[in-house]
Amino acid sequence: MRKLTGLALVFVALAAFVYFYEIAGEEGRKDARELEESLFQVEEDEIVALSIALTGTDPVRLKKSDDKWILEAPIEASADEATVDSLLSSIDRAKRAKTFDDTEGELEAYGLGSPQASLSVETEGGTKVLDFGIRDYTGGQIYVRFAEEQTVYLTSTSLLTSLEKDLLDWRNKDAMSFDHGRVEEIQIERSMDRVELVRKDETWLLKSPVSEKADDGKVSSLLSLLESAKAVTFIAEEAEHLGEYGLQDPKVIVRVREAGEEAWRQLEVGSQAGGTSGEDGTWFARDPQRTSVFTLKQDLLDGPEQDVWEFRDKDVIDVMQDEVQRLAIRQKDSEIVLRREDYNWIVESPGDFKDKDAKSYKIWYPIDDIEFESIDDQPGAIPDPDVEILITLVDGTTRTYRFQQE
Repeated sequence: MRKLTGLALVFVALAAFVYFYEIAGEEGRKDARELEESLFQVEEDEIVALSIALTGTDPVRLKKSDDKWILEAPIEASADEATVDSLLSSIDRAKRAKTFDDTEGELEAYGLGSPQASLSVETEGGTKVLDFGIRDYTGGQIYVRFAEEQTVYLTSTSLLTSLEKDLLDWRNKDAMSFDHGRVEEIQIERSMDRVELVRKDETWLLKSPVSEKADDGKVSSLLSLLESAKAVTFIAEEAEHLGEYGLQDPKVIVRVREAGEEAWRQLEVGSQAGGTSGEDGTWFARDPQRTSVFTLKQDLLDGPEQDVWEFRDKDVIDVMQDEVQRLAIRQKDSEIVLRREDYNWIVESPGDFKDKDAKSYKIWYPIDDIEFESIDDQPGAIPDPDVEILITLVDGTTRTYRFQQE
């Protein structure tokens, strides 16, 4: 028995050794090898600042602040997270494909006497500055070296490509910054009226200029349009005379408020950037929380400038099929009555079809698809309708819909 116990302990110890050294340890050794082979030999999440210098352009400096990247030079602005993430990924993937140690006096041969670009990567532990020379004979790799060092490396040109961006690429171009899914109130001010929308639970409601259910699809499309809207170009970093851009009295003002927040996100749209003809198809705009004026494409206005009609819910039958207990359709001297039972429609009358099943696509779907073509907010009564639909809900309440052909 003691021998078996001893063997069991040896087995457990051996299994532990295999796991921690061969399996878990191999993962650690793999990470260590990859870090050793990497060009910068830093972890991506350790990087706190980046500086980029390209021949003929102003240096760009980016800094991480509260998990967000900001531009510090040549202007101060929020940075484009996707562009910065792409650069960080390129830094992480960059490898030392080949090493040249004996390069004293030969830097010109590698194009490193007068580098075409440099990248400074800052971590809490220090700063590494990488200079870029010429491409090798394949064109797919480039000679690089860290400043003040003699060793030259070959690495993929994709790293240099990640640096070769215009200032517009580095800055955040979002016209508005908000979380689509968290928005619970929208306001649109324009010359003809003011539209107010509020979300209650998962349903959008119109508050102004009429009070009724809104078209959820239209509201969602509007938010998607606003959320994805990007500046085409930045016209002025400090807008001193808003009247020049039609922003003293904006054509359209859009505000959105997220759940749990008191502050509103706002976008103001002024005059056409191409003059009254709008030849370039853009409009001057600004976010009052920022000092810059930028331009937006014409299609951004297609959402906020929609007629109020587009935001209204146009479904005539405003109940769900599973809420219905009984359905009656009357037309002159005929009547069809059905009951909802175990998710099926059962005919009650006429008698020739009593207790037969009726298909939803023949009974309910055509009714559910009926939409308003126009709405009269002060309608008269329909004393003698051509068709009348009476719906009894499972909670015992009833709905009546009357239709008369024009």
